[in-house]
Amino acid sequence: AHWNQGRDMMEEILKEINQDNFNFNSDFIVRACQMLVLDIPMKLEIKNFTEHNVSNVEKNWDKIKTALITTVSWLKEFGYSRDTLTSQNAVLPIAYYLFYGGSEKKKEEWRQYLAHALIKNVFSSQNDRLLEELRTELKDKVQFFQFKNLLEKKFVSNKSFVVTEEEIDELLQYKKGRHAYIILSYLYSYKFNQLSIHLDHIHPVSAFSTKKLTKLNLKQEDIVKWQNIKDQLPNLQMLESTLNISKNDKKLEDWIIEEFPTNDAKERFFLSHYYPNKANLEFEDFENFFEKRKQNLRNQLIKKFSVKIN
Repeated sequence: AHWNQGRDMMEEILKEINQDNFNFNSDFIVRACQMLVLDIPMKLEIKNFTEHNVSNVEKNWDKIKTALITTVSWLKEFGYSRDTLTSQNAVLPIAYYLFYGGSEKKKEEWRQYLAHALIKNVFSSQNDRLLEELRTELKDKVQFFQFKNLLEKKFVSNKSFVVTEEEIDELLQYKKGRHAYIILSYLYSYKFNQLSIHLDHIHPVSAFSTKKLTKLNLKQEDIVKWQNIKDQLPNLQMLESTLNISKNDKKLEDWIIEEFPTNDAKERFFLSHYYPNKANLEFEDFENFFEKRKQNLRNQLIKKFSVKIN
């Protein structure tokens, strides 16, 4: 009887947390109960749900619900949705932190944790062990949570949240898609729940047709290269939807002049989007712009991911 009622209660939570473009399921809720309340191994096994354990979940149900709803509101603010949250397990330590009274003051540290966890793909295998270790790490220490403590720790089968310099160079080659979105949403750190943000090509895709590139008198190998790198991180930016709509397929230099007529406005835009200073925005100079912005992004990512330089 307990569990039948539990099913309805689960459906109610799922309805609430999925309404903002997520696709959590009942397995996720069961794992949340294990992580937050039961302090039992994270392996999903029916034998773990004794009458005592089920009653414990029931007693704490409102608190579990509140922790999950707050967690999902943080995910929204960080810019995640079902398309970009590549591991639902990665969310459970945040819910644990909130369940045990963690403060909103550490929200940015949890944004950091999630970006590291997803970029490093730490939950791709042996999830249960890692969740158990993270629970132990947080237990009775929620008030003292600092992400840097997780960075200093080696977890199960050598899993680590540490991002290396080599990995930053790999990230810069990511093409438009969910991983590029994760990196840029972390870099830009907008409050995504208050804005409508698009992932945009800086130099528009339409400029890279073979016909148009041939007119620039590029060698065949350069045409192939430009077409390959056009979707990579250094040619991608996050724009508010109104700006993106005004930009559409316009040439970059024309759009910048139109949208940011004063030097001040232009400089602010360049700075906040990691454009090279005094960059030549003409399409003919695309490769030069790409390489300089790549360097700017690299420097920023090294800072954001706390990378130790070799």
